[in-house]
Amino acid sequence: VEFLSAQSGVDRRRIAIAAEQDSADAAVIACARNRRVGAYALISGRLSTQAKQAIAATRAPIFCLVSKEDRRGFKDMTDAYLASGNVYSRLKVFDGIGFGTTMFSAWQFEFPDEQPIEQMIVDWLAEGIGGNVAQTRSGKN
Repeated sequence: VEFLSAQSGVDRRRIAIAAEQDSADAAVIACARNRRVGAYALISGRLSTQAKQAIAATRAPIFCLVSKEDRRGFKDMTDAYLASGNVYSRLKVFDGIGFGTTMFSAWQFEFPDEQPIEQMIVDWLAEGIGGNVAQTRSGKN
């Protein structure tokens, strides 16, 4: 976040964190209090209670992606989505495409005519982080 914030051409208020599996916990805990982080994309994230509490405390939207056979990731991504109070938060559940970033290539292979997962994330970021990312479900900023 510090490195990105120091770069010319980077809007310091619109930084997104993307993390997968075990790195998701550390990413959420490290960044949840940083107001420059405007969104999180978590792929098959494994989250501790501390990370889930950090998600509940942040106003940033979260996009959780998981395949339903990943039982641990499914539980943690569902918990994270439910903990988020942001109206732009999303939970995308796939079926039979594996764990973590392997879902990207498995999805592309299984569904070559469908939108790639990475594009789903980009489109969500454009909608959420480009808009009022701090809006909670209660409508308060």
